[in-house]
Amino acid sequence: MLNLMDILKVPAKTGKDEESQGLRKRAQEIPRDLIILFVAFLVMCTVFAILRPQFLHERNIINVMRQVAVVFILASGQTFSILSAGIDLSQGAIVSLVSVVTGRYHHETRCLWGMAGGFGAGTFAGLITGLFVGVAGVQPFIATLGMIFIASGGVWSTREGSPSLGWIDPNSRIFSSSAAATSARFPFPVIVGVMALIVTHYLMYRTPFGRHVYAIGGTRKPPSCRGVNAGRVKILIYTLSGLSATVGSILLTSAGFFPGNPTSEGSAS
Repeated sequence: MLNLMDILKVPAKTGKDEESQGLRKRAQEIPRDLIILFVAFLVMCTVFAILRPQFLHERNIINVMRQVAVVFILASGQTFSILSAGIDLSQGAIVSLVSVVTGRYHHETRCLWGMAGGFGAGTFAGLITGLFVGVAGVQPFIATLGMIFIASGGVWSTREGSPSLGWIDPNSRIFSSSAAATSARFPFPVIVGVMALIVTHYLMYRTPFGRHVYAIGGTRKPPSCRGVNAGRVKILIYTLSGLSATVGSILLTSAGFFPGNPTSEGSAS
């Protein structure tokens, strides 16, 4: 004989029900602005594909990815400064500085010292900005604005006042081999951009440094009250931003674009 309580009892959840609820909960946790951006991206691609059917061809997609890879790498470094409630205005100037330093020292030494000099110049510029922000307490907007003039002066000094970079030889061994890498089916800048995404995601979500960045940018109270060395974290933030600008600049220079050269066709200055 059936019991009334057995009839009214809620049936136990099956494994499929729990799995569907878990997926539904994860879907609800996706930020709404991220969904809007993704939908806008799909709409944009659809419009371009309708207007120009060649837009979806493999060659065009690879070309687009190659062109946006450098911007993506710079944005990866800029992410840290924005999440910490700051800004880095000096990335463009650092790109020009690294391009000129790399080209000149490669022309003089004919070896990897030119690339090493570019890495050192760009990373050191980011470190100086980090010291001003993290140690001296200067506002990021002011510190990075000042770094624009410092890096621009470094570009002019390295060019020795010349309006062109006549001593750069795009057909030299390093630049020609790097340019060949950019013409492969999977362009080297795209590979570097994907690596930058992986490294940025790992730093932000898998390390104490990422949690400290969120702590600095997400509260008005001094992060030091929570055991976070805000000065040290800010130094690392702007050093990483300078490093990302350095990598992007070397990729541009390797492909034959010289951002520090006002007479170059691919000039970004």
